[in-house]
Amino acid sequence: MPSPDENKIDIDLMKGTVLLTGSVSNYLIKKGAIDIATFTKGVINVVGDISIE
Repeated sequence: MPSPDENKIDIDLMKGTVLLTGSVSNYLIKKGAIDIATFTKGVINVVGDISIE
């Protein structure tokens, strides 16, 4: 299991658009972050600029 230090996602919000940036250790973590943002009330668009390292 990855340590919390291996996963870092920054979140910016502007007018209903969420920008996710940073890096995570695997695809499931990336997908989970994007899914949470996507299904959050009030979010219109999600930009998932998260790298997998």
